[in-house]
Amino acid sequence: MPINTADTNVYASLGLTDPTTARTGPDNQLGQEDFLALMTAQLSHQDPFKPLDDGEFIAQMAQFSSVDSLQKLESSFSDLAVALSSSQALQASTLVGNEVLVPADVVHLDDNGSASGIVGGLEGPVSNMVLTITDSSGQVVRRIDIGDINSTEVSWEWDGTNESGEHLGEGIYNISVNGTQGGESFQFQSLVAASVESVSLGGANGVVLNLIGLGPVRLDDVSRIGG
Repeated sequence: MPINTADTNVYASLGLTDPTTARTGPDNQLGQEDFLALMTAQLSHQDPFKPLDDGEFIAQMAQFSSVDSLQKLESSFSDLAVALSSSQALQASTLVGNEVLVPADVVHLDDNGSASGIVGGLEGPVSNMVLTITDSSGQVVRRIDIGDINSTEVSWEWDGTNESGEHLGEGIYNISVNGTQGGESFQFQSLVAASVESVSLGGANGVVLNLIGLGPVRLDDVSRIGG
C-alpha cells in the first residue's frame, strides 16, 4: 500500500526522513526507520472500530527496539574482532626470526644442525625417561637417556648425530618421549623449538606462524616464546 502525504508529515514530526526517498542501505535490509514507517502506516490504516491493542503496540515497539539494539551490538562485536585481530597480527610480526615452542612429535634437522625441546606438565616423579628419534622409514636413529625426573619440566637436546656419532642429513625426524610414572609406562608430549620464518594473516585459522621445517602453526598453539 503506498504511503500518503499524511504519513510523510508524521515522519517529519518524529524527526525522521521519509524512507522512500532517503534510504541508503541495502534494499534487502530493514532499519529502525523502516520499522517506524511500517508502524506509522499500520496506525494510519487501522480499522477505527478495531484499534490496535495497547499491549500489542508496546510489544511491537519492544521488538523493534530489540532488533535495533542487536544490530548495534553485532556491529560493536565486529569492530572488536577486527581490533583484536590487528593486535594479534602486530604481536605475531615481532616473532619473525625468533624461536617458539609448540607441541609436536617431529623435529626439523638442518645440515650440521641440532634440535631441542621441553617436556612439561609432569605430575610427579618420572623414572627412566628416554627420547627416541626415528627417521621417515621408522628406523630408530638415536636414543637419548634423559634419566630420572623429579620436577614438573625437563629440557632435552639432540645434536643431530646417530648412535655411531655420525651427523645425519637434513630432514624431518619423528620423536617420542617415554618414561615410567607411578609404576606405569607413559608417552609424554614434548614441546619442540622452532624458528618463525613468516606470519600469515586473514585465513580461516586467524594468525598463523610459519615455522622453519615444521610448517604453519596457529598463534594460539604456541606454548612458549624463546627457550
